[in-house]
Amino acid sequence: MTSVTIVNVLAALAAVQCVLALPLEKPLQPEYAQVEDLSELGKLKATDLEAFLKEVQNPWERSGKFEGDIVLDAGQRNGLINPTLHWHKVNGFVDLPYEIVSNQFTVDQIAAIHRGIEEFHQRTCIRLRPRTASDRDYVRVQGLNSGCWSMVGRRGRVQDLNLQPGVPGSGCFRHGTIVHEFLHALGFYHEQSSSDRDDYVTIVWANIQAGTENNFAKHSASTVTNYGIGYDYDSVLHYGPFAFSINGEMTIVPHDPTAVLGQRVAMSEKDVLKLNTMYQCNPWFAQDRDQDK
Repeated sequence: MTSVTIVNVLAALAAVQCVLALPLEKPLQPEYAQVEDLSELGKLKATDLEAFLKEVQNPWERSGKFEGDIVLDAGQRNGLINPTLHWHKVNGFVDLPYEIVSNQFTVDQIAAIHRGIEEFHQRTCIRLRPRTASDRDYVRVQGLNSGCWSMVGRRGRVQDLNLQPGVPGSGCFRHGTIVHEFLHALGFYHEQSSSDRDDYVTIVWANIQAGTENNFAKHSASTVTNYGIGYDYDSVLHYGPFAFSINGEMTIVPHDPTAVLGQRVAMSEKDVLKLNTMYQCNPWFAQDRDQDK
């Protein structure tokens, strides 16, 4: 990887430091703080960075789900556009009840889940809260040994989000991986599944493991939308460049040679804009969007 590429990934990695340091009950701050100093990953050599990006993808590849970490129910291929799959808003905030199966996680793992949840509270109008007895629809966060996966959107009744237990900061317990799975539950598919992805990346089919080609399927523009915000190499929902590789070579090649795919650090600015646009998180998302142009 080039030095320019490494600089780009460092910019994406830096934002997580402020998220991981947040207290769990910190009040809403619409303007999300930017962090200038580099994370420990900034010390990686290019070869180590490549190994890191390969390792990040592994928990999903082991799950055996659609697109690696998505659970489909009967006929499910809907997503972002279908409003029946969106969570409801209460007093201007999106209300998403959840339950953590606490006996399947350690105290440190539960704290990591809470830090992932806190990123949504700090950057969006999403409010995840512990479910009550009156909540019929909610996300159950469980810890089975089957990788990291979730259903897409609000499915009704209890829907599972799985985080295979591991050391916080690795596997399913990378901060960005936890955020990634909650983004699925909120209604988002993977970035490289968008209908316009061929304008931005090339899928190298010859390098993909036999039987896993479906993980690189595209969704039609009638199913998903980017809300006019555009394709996002930096998305926490983007596959890494070595996803499902049979030979250790790249399966996804960005047309921009400086792009780094597959970060699992925190939501990118465009991730935040899309989520806030989808759920009409006024008023601050409009200001952030104008500044991003």
